[in-house]
Amino acid sequence: MFEYSGKGLPHCLMHARELLETGGHHGAYNTSIAEASHPDVIKDASKFSQTLASKNDTHEGMLSYVCWQRLWKAVIERNEVGVVSTTRAREFQPLTIPLPFTQHWSETEFTRGRPPRDWSSTFISKHVLITQEELVTLLLHKLGLDHSAHNFMLVVKKLKWQCYGAWSQQTPDGKRTFVGFMERHPRRDFARLRGVQSNTVLTVAIKMFVNVSGFGHGSGIFLPRHLRAPDTNENNCVFAVVRWLSPHPDALLRDSQFRPICPAPFDINHALWTFSKRVRARRVFRNRRNITRQAHLFSGPDTYQLDRAMYDMIEVPTIDHLVNCTCFDDYILETLTLPF
Repeated sequence: MFEYSGKGLPHCLMHARELLETGGHHGAYNTSIAEASHPDVIKDASKFSQTLASKNDTHEGMLSYVCWQRLWKAVIERNEVGVVSTTRAREFQPLTIPLPFTQHWSETEFTRGRPPRDWSSTFISKHVLITQEELVTLLLHKLGLDHSAHNFMLVVKKLKWQCYGAWSQQTPDGKRTFVGFMERHPRRDFARLRGVQSNTVLTVAIKMFVNVSGFGHGSGIFLPRHLRAPDTNENNCVFAVVRWLSPHPDALLRDSQFRPICPAPFDINHALWTFSKRVRARRVFRNRRNITRQAHLFSGPDTYQLDRAMYDMIEVPTIDHLVNCTCFDDYILETLTLPF
């Protein structure tokens, strides 16, 4: 009876946002354990902040309570970003789940400055349906180099390519992991990028991460300054291979954060996306032989309208946070958090 009274309902709403953020949906949660600690916490606070007959004693007690709270908060923050965080930084490995997609690239034999016939049109993996030529072309574009046979050969032979399934970002709140490919668990993350374009936030589906190293005088290829993180790092750069998302044609409105709002009845808490499409078909799909010899790769949700899929390579610092998306063919439904 008390839970549905005038006092119980507002207190329930205080936990609604926290539970929704934790679970990602509006399912039921048992908060009895958290609620059971309230009497003890209230009693501890009352020891310092209780109102006494003397105003001086009351003031001193409340001031002492506030000072203790600030002290403990400062200790926790110091513990996270101070000495302990330095120790954790040594154990922190931002790239995990190594993938063998580019292990033998340096052994590729070039004839007259060109790779073998089927090398360029071969897909990286059935989980990452982008060809080896497309991946190299994306890097050349990032480096500001022409797509010539000489530059193509230098990038493949002189640079070291290492593919990974996940990348972790260290933040003051802890470690956040972005997953592109995980073999044992069918997880593939969607992420929000920093920035707004055409009145819409930037959103992508992560496919994998690539660490490209070997830049410098030895390779003859130099890393542009805007790709260095930090500025003193001239040897390697980490990129994310992504597939772009665009607002679904049915999503005509934008909210205050420039997300495409889903039409009713899901408009209250969902955004509606679709995979971005190229104007023309990808080069690999223009030759039927390329698809026939790799037909075993085309199975799964990633094959939807793959001939015009828009892949890209982005710098990992542009990734802002994860978004909760569910795919239904051409519909990608993003679940939003209600602003309680």
